[in-house]
Amino acid sequence: MGATAPSLPRLDPDAVLIVGEGSAARRCSHALVEEGGGKLRLAGVVPPAELAAWYAGHGPGTNGSHPGNGRPPRRIVLALDDRRGALPVDELVRLRFQGIDVIDEQQFLQELTHKIPVTTIRPSDLVFSEGFKLNNTKLAAKVGADWCIGALLLALSLPLIGLAGLAIVAESGFPVFYRQDRVGRGGRTFRIFKLRTMRQNAEQDGPQFASEDDPRITRIGRLLRRMRLDELPQLINVFRGEMAIVGPRPERPVFVNQFESLSPYFTLRNSVRPGITGWAQVMYGYASGSDEALEKLSYDLYYIKHFSLRQDIQILLRTVSVVLWGKGR
Repeated sequence: MGATAPSLPRLDPDAVLIVGEGSAARRCSHALVEEGGGKLRLAGVVPPAELAAWYAGHGPGTNGSHPGNGRPPRRIVLALDDRRGALPVDELVRLRFQGIDVIDEQQFLQELTHKIPVTTIRPSDLVFSEGFKLNNTKLAAKVGADWCIGALLLALSLPLIGLAGLAIVAESGFPVFYRQDRVGRGGRTFRIFKLRTMRQNAEQDGPQFASEDDPRITRIGRLLRRMRLDELPQLINVFRGEMAIVGPRPERPVFVNQFESLSPYFTLRNSVRPGITGWAQVMYGYASGSDEALEKLSYDLYYIKHFSLRQDIQILLRTVSVVLWGKGR
């Protein structure tokens, strides 16, 4: 008879051990506490050199105590500011073959926050990461779905657009619609259509960010923005092939130039058509400055990484909630 293979240890699926020290480890532990939603528990934060000793005292067959149920964590997160010479390879291999998952900081943060943090991302995270699978078949299927959904939404929204137009005229006169240059797929500029939500000559002092408390917004405009109804005329842009139903929000050229100087990854948004609604819109809402625009970029990159029709449907369902409850997230 051959030797019997040793049984694998019982692991705690909700516990996470962070291996690292410094800013990366702090980011992961903070995100786990803030974004874990009670589903995940921090088992501890240990320096790489102490990983073997930690498991020796907390692993299977030991008398060491462990937070929670006494079982070792199912997941290890490598959060190292510098991996050179610091990676405990032998110990990680041993633990990996005991059924313990080992992931890096970026993957963990993406799963936890549903965004790709642009302030800490490395080029290798984009090159070697799974996802970002854009191909002609997917893009063509999305165009067809956009046309079908757009036709239905336009038919349903025409009465709303008409009523909104009457309210705009009654409060602040004509024009009802507002047109503005935006940057679309491939960096091409197009003209977007919106219901006017600001007073006339709102940008006489030059382009500026709009915020939810912007004094330039009219009373009717504030209601339209809260329910996202001012975006409905962009269905015209969908039929013209300039926009999609779901995608990153198209930015103005003057702001695109500014954002590109802040992050080299901003142009990656232009790999897909911009959308009327999007992952950043339902998760974050309006951006009123450069920092918030970069935060929204984190969500846009996550959307592009997981690009699929299924994800679009999920975003549309979340958008319905935003419209019904008037919330930006």
